[in-house]
Amino acid sequence: MAIKKYQVNGKVKFEVYVNLRSKTDPTIRFQKRVRGIETLRAAKSEEKKQTRLLLERIHEKEGVGVSWKRLLERWELFQWDPATSQYNPSVVKDYLSMIRKWTKGWYLIPVSRISRADVKDLFRSMDQAGRSLNYQKKMKRVISQLLTWAVEERIVTEHFVSPFRDHKFPKVEEKMPEILSLKGIQDFLLKAKQVDHPWYAVWAVALLTGLRSGELFALKWDSVDFENNVLRIQDNYSCSERRIGPTKGRYWRVVPISKELKRLLVEIHQSSNGGYKCEYLDGNFVLPRFKPWRTGHQASELKTFCKGFGLSEIKFHTLRACFATHLLNQNVTAAKVMKICGWKELKTMERYIRLAGIEVKGVTDTLNFISPEAPLEREFDNVVMLRV
Repeated sequence: MAIKKYQVNGKVKFEVYVNLRSKTDPTIRFQKRVRGIETLRAAKSEEKKQTRLLLERIHEKEGVGVSWKRLLERWELFQWDPATSQYNPSVVKDYLSMIRKWTKGWYLIPVSRISRADVKDLFRSMDQAGRSLNYQKKMKRVISQLLTWAVEERIVTEHFVSPFRDHKFPKVEEKMPEILSLKGIQDFLLKAKQVDHPWYAVWAVALLTGLRSGELFALKWDSVDFENNVLRIQDNYSCSERRIGPTKGRYWRVVPISKELKRLLVEIHQSSNGGYKCEYLDGNFVLPRFKPWRTGHQASELKTFCKGFGLSEIKFHTLRACFATHLLNQNVTAAKVMKICGWKELKTMERYIRLAGIEVKGVTDTLNFISPEAPLEREFDNVVMLRV
C-alpha cells in the first residue's frame, strides 16, 4: 500500500495504490489504484476504503477455495519434504500419477465446488475403463486423505464437506484371498528346489520372513544378525526409481530368524561367496539380482513357474500373505504378526485374521448334539422287519 504525491497543472494531487495477496493462497491477489485525490486526508481515507474492499474480495475468493490443480501442487510439496511427509517417495509418486490421470478435468475447478456428481462421473469413467473395484476404492481413500490434509492445513475451510464422503460402491461378491495350505507351500518349495530354479532362494526367504518384494530386494548382509537371530528391516527398493529408500511404513522393524531360515541364509551366503553385487546400488545383497525383479516383473516369473508345473498360480504378494496367515494359525498374536510384517493398522490384517479363523476358533467345541451313549445301531433294536 502506498500514497504518492504528484502535480497536475501546478496543483498537488494524491495517488493511492493498494496491493493485497491472500495469506492462505498466494495465487489470490487483488490491486487497486486511485488517482486525482485532492488532499492527504482524503487519500488516507481512500486507502482504508480500498483496503477494506480488496480484503472482502480476497475473503470471498478464499471462501470458494483453491483450485484442484493448486491443491495437488501444495500437497506434492508437502509430501516431498522428508520432515513432513507421511509416505515413501515412490508411494507419493504413484498417488500423484493416479490422481492426475483421472482428475485432469478438475484442474481449474475450486475444491469447494467439486460436487458429488463430479465424483460419480469420476468413478463411472474408471469403471468404463475397466479399472477394478479395489483400484477405485484406493482412489477414494487417497483423495479422502488428501482432502483431510487440506482441512488440517487450513487450505480449505474447516466446514468443508468432502464430496467423496457419501459415495458408495456397489456390493460385489468378495473373493477369498489366495493362500497356500501348508502342504501347498511345501510342494511349491520342493518342486522349485528339485529343478534348481534360480528364484528358489527368493521365494523361500519371502515365505519365511513375510517381507515385501522391495524389502527382499534391498536386504543386505549387514542387516542379518546371526548372533541374535534377527533381520533388521529398514530399506525398500523402488523399481520405478531404481533406488533404495525407507520401508513403506517409513520405520525399521525386526524379523526373527527361524531355524529353517538360518540354514537357508547360510546356504545362500556360501553359494554367493558372501553376497550379490548390483551395478547401480551399493552394498552386499543377500538375494540374486534378477533383471525381471529389478524392473518389477517378479510376479510374472512366479506365475510362469506355477503354471509350468501344474501348481496353484499365485501372486508374489501371496507369499507374504501365506507367512502372516500361517503364523496366525499357529496362535501367534495379531499384534506380533503386525510388528513383524510392518503393518501399522489392524484393518490391514483383518482379512488374514478372518481367513485363519482365529476369531471363532474353538467356539463350536462345546456342542454335543450326537450322544456317544446312543450308538446308531441301537436305534433299530425295536424295529420289526416285515416280510412281504
